[in-house]
Amino acid sequence: MVTNRRQYILELASEAGRAMDAALAPATRAKYESAWKRYQEWCALHGIKEAIASPRTVILFLTARAKITNSSSLGLDLASIRHFLAKKGTPLTDPKHEIKRFRRGLARHRARVSNAKLPLTPDLISQMLSVLPSSIKGRRDRTMLLLGFSGALRRSELVSLTWNAVRFDDQILRFVLGPIKNSVDSDTRVIPRLDNDFCAWQAMRSWRLETSGQTDFCFCRIRDDGVINAPVSDRYVARLIQRQLKVIGKNPDDYAGHSLRSGFATSAYWAGVQERDIRKVTGHRSERGLQPYLHARERGPHVEIFKMFDKRQESE
Repeated sequence: MVTNRRQYILELASEAGRAMDAALAPATRAKYESAWKRYQEWCALHGIKEAIASPRTVILFLTARAKITNSSSLGLDLASIRHFLAKKGTPLTDPKHEIKRFRRGLARHRARVSNAKLPLTPDLISQMLSVLPSSIKGRRDRTMLLLGFSGALRRSELVSLTWNAVRFDDQILRFVLGPIKNSVDSDTRVIPRLDNDFCAWQAMRSWRLETSGQTDFCFCRIRDDGVINAPVSDRYVARLIQRQLKVIGKNPDDYAGHSLRSGFATSAYWAGVQERDIRKVTGHRSERGLQPYLHARERGPHVEIFKMFDKRQESE
C-alpha cells in the first residue's frame, strides 16, 4: 500500500525521466540539454511558461531561431523541446500539425542549393589511413575510421560503442548499438572479415588485444600514450577526418564526421548495390531516409548520355 502518494508519483516521474535520458546517446543528450537551455532563456526573456508550451509558442521560438541558424539546428531544438516537455509530464501536442506546416513552409522559403558535406570514398579512406602515425593514437584512429566507414555508423554510435557489445566470430564482426535514432530498440550490426587492408574485423581485433582490460570503450581517450577509460567525443571524429584530409591535400571544409556514414552508402550505391541491401548496413528503415546519403557522381550520367554529341566536326 502506498502511504505517501505524492512522493510515490514523484519517484516514478524521476525514474521515468532517467529512462528517457538513457535512451539518448551521451553526445545527443548534451546537445538536447544545450538546446533546452536556449529555449528556457527565450521563454524567460518573453515571460512565457516553458512547461506549458503550445505549438504556436514553439513556432515563435523557432521563427526567432531561424534568423540565426539552419534547418538541422531547428530540428534539434524541436526534438529537445519535445523530450524535456515529455519528461516534465506535459508533452507537446500539435493536433492541427501547425509545427509541421511551419517547418515545411520555412523549408520552401529557404530553398537553395544544398551545401551537404561530401562523402568519403574508399580511395580517400585509403589515403587517410596511409598517413596516420604508428603511435597508439594512430592505431586507435585507424580502427575508428575503418569501423565507422565499414559499419556506416553515426559519430555518436561510433564513440559510444563498448567492448561488451562486440563479438568476434570466425568470419564476422558483430556489435550491438544502443537505442538508435527514432527507435527504442537496440540494433545488431555485422561486418564480414575481409582479406585486405580495409578489414575492420582485423583492426578491431588487434586494437582489442592492445587495450584488453584497460577500458570499457572501444575508442577510448589516450593521454601520454596511456589509455583512459572514457570515450572520445563525437566532435573528435570530425576533427580526425578533417585533419587527415588536410594532410593528403584535400579541402577539409568539404567533409565532416557524417562523411564516413554517407561515404559507405554512396560507395555501395556507385558499385551497384541495391538500396534495400545498403539499408541493412546503415539501419535506415525507408528508402526516403537513405536518399540524402546517396550522392551523385561528380561527372553524373550526363557524360555518358551526351557522348553522342561530339563537338568536334570535320573541317569543311
